[in-house]
Amino acid sequence: MPAWPTVVQALVRARRLGVPTLYETDELTIDPRHAPPPLAAFEGRIGERVHEDLVFGVALYRGAAALCDHGLAPTRALAGHLDRIVATGRSFVVRDVAMPGARSPATGDGIRLFLYAPRSRTVSAADATGAALLHVLRLEPRARLTTAGFALLDDAFAPFADRITQAGPVPDWDEALRGSDLNLVPADGSEADSCLAPTSWLAAARFGIPTLAGDTPAHRETLQDGVDVQLASGREAWTTALAALVAAPDRRAALGAAAARRLRDTHAPAAVAEEYRTMIEALRSRRP
Repeated sequence: MPAWPTVVQALVRARRLGVPTLYETDELTIDPRHAPPPLAAFEGRIGERVHEDLVFGVALYRGAAALCDHGLAPTRALAGHLDRIVATGRSFVVRDVAMPGARSPATGDGIRLFLYAPRSRTVSAADATGAALLHVLRLEPRARLTTAGFALLDDAFAPFADRITQAGPVPDWDEALRGSDLNLVPADGSEADSCLAPTSWLAAARFGIPTLAGDTPAHRETLQDGVDVQLASGREAWTTALAALVAAPDRRAALGAAAARRLRDTHAPAAVAEEYRTMIEALRSRRP
């Protein structure tokens, strides 16, 4: 929530009454050094006025967070930013919850790759994920690619248009994901990206689908590289890892099975409820 007058009034009243307050966020929208991205990063999809609203929004989100006692985030990387703003300097980390789902049956002998971008991202030959994808599309004629969300492919992908489906910002993007063989989660190296919870990994793990993801602090604090996720950083690492996973169905199956186990162990409702219970008890113990 931003610091609208009614929100400020509620937070001030809660403080007077001694009622603990938490500021919950799953994105780094409270630090003007890292949000929003520069206008140029949106590549013409929004205008200056909309971008100005995003800039002012950061101040409003930060103002509301500063009026709260504690922070609440899905990763320690993001909680660290909240620690510097909330009144007590302490934030709680509670992971996202997810339930296992049914994977779509395989059709044909194609190798189905999936890439979802929750924010504007152009995938090109110049970035690590784009270079790896182009290498695999040239090397393996059975490879198919589906993109969803706000991922855009540049002209370098034009020769492979017959093997690419661009679904766009569909609301039910996990329907496209559940029929995939490998989930791809690029990282742009920004601090905002480094703080994001492994939401895309979690969506794929629901169906036992393996994930190749950018190497970020949030991924490393939550997942075990080489066991329930494959992490890569830089062009060479992405290209090597993607080519190896495309060529090794047994390796993909092992990663997917481990991801499903991790989901059941740490992201099930009972496990996440226990984290909330611990948080609530900590808040209760601090009340006068």
